[in-house]
Amino acid sequence: MLGIIGCMAAFLLVIYLCYKNVHILLADLLGALLCIVFNGLPLMETLTTVYLPKMAGFFQEYSSSSFSARCRRIFMCKAVRRSKLPKLL
Repeated sequence: MLGIIGCMAAFLLVIYLCYKNVHILLADLLGALLCIVFNGLPLMETLTTVYLPKMAGFFQEYSSSSFSARCRRIFMCKAVRRSKLPKLL
């Protein structure tokens, strides 16, 4: 029961910190720490084997998808500029 309360408190903490314009990575880390403490998990082991690899995977996926989206956007802008479309006001 305490673990469920800790997860809910961590979720609410992340929402509150984001509302107060705290950087999302810091808010996420603090929420994860709160959840770890309430569930009685080993701190360093959980951070290094669960949290950090998943966060790195997220960054890898986000950076590759945002990079491909940027490339598509640049390509589409150049294609539109090269076309003989009439200029709209």
